[in-house]
Amino acid sequence: MQAFFAFIAFASIWILGASLLAALPAWLLWNWLMPQIFGLPELSLIECFGLLVLVGIFFGTSSKVESG
Repeated sequence: MQAFFAFIAFASIWILGASLLAALPAWLLWNWLMPQIFGLPELSLIECFGLLVLVGIFFGTSSKVESG
């Protein structure tokens, strides 16, 4: 049972790290371009991750397959 909890902890940390690493390019591009071009505020890495999640919810693909 202890090995199971260790695996869950390791997997959670790995997923969190991979998610933040995936948000890194968007964070760098946002903070490089948006404040200078549009006068928008700079974002923290966590805010950028949340923005990517929100965009994924709004514009993500649906798993529904419609035959037509």
